[in-house]
Amino acid sequence: MSQQHLSSDQSLNPKSNDDDDDNVEYLIDQLADLISKNDVDKITDIQRSLLNQFEKSNQMLVYCNELSNQHYLKLSKDFRSHTTKLNEMYKDLDIIFHRIRMIKQKLKEKYPDITIETPKQRNLDEDESNTVEEIVENSTLENPATTTTTNEEISNDSETNNQCQNNR
Repeated sequence: MSQQHLSSDQSLNPKSNDDDDDNVEYLIDQLADLISKNDVDKITDIQRSLLNQFEKSNQMLVYCNELSNQHYLKLSKDFRSHTTKLNEMYKDLDIIFHRIRMIKQKLKEKYPDITIETPKQRNLDEDESNTVEEIVENSTLENPATTTTTNEEISNDSETNNQCQNNR
């Protein structure tokens, strides 16, 4: 019943809605009078300038993102290709060292009396003043048997190369 009573009161008093609207307008006018028109205009101008700055900053960030993305794509492609090259080089070096071990083994079997010196085995104090070329020349002069190859050794080396490639 109370709801019906309220609705009947509102229908009987149509001025109550108009009075509420008038009160709201009066309140808004009073609040608007508290702040001067110049202050409101200044605040609006400041907000517009901030909006412009934020839009420019946003555009710059979007451009920076696009540029960074382009560089990232290029560098990731380069990185992948360099990684692939490094892996290939690693495999090639592994094959080369395997071939060197095989050649050394064959030389030891063929010439057991001759020892092959490596730079690690030499005394470092003696070799500090020598250049790489001098070390190579000295090693070839000391062991001429290691520098001469026969057709048989070349064919054995080619067989070893083929075996290494098949093992890949």
